[in-house]
Amino acid sequence: MKRRSLAAHSLSAAAIAYYIALSFFPLLLVLVAGLGFKLSLVPFHLWTPDVYQGAPTNITAFMAAATKAAGFAMMLRLYLVAFPSLSLMLPRLMG
Repeated sequence: MKRRSLAAHSLSAAAIAYYIALSFFPLLLVLVAGLGFKLSLVPFHLWTPDVYQGAPTNITAFMAAATKAAGFAMMLRLYLVAFPSLSLMLPRLMG
């Protein structure tokens, strides 16, 4: 007999919340890893020197400035939207 998945056959909020809670930590790890590659953070920084050395100067300048600015803006946006109660501490942290 085939088992039915509750997530695939249920529209109840409790079932959906249960399966989202199960997948939250792996999704958070993937998000942090993606941002780490975008910002060249340790240990995801190993590709950066190879790309900077092999690319033309204008592409290197763009990757060194624009993609980092976009990554930090994405992290700030994620911080402000995902953790609104913690975002009240941001002005105090910034000086």
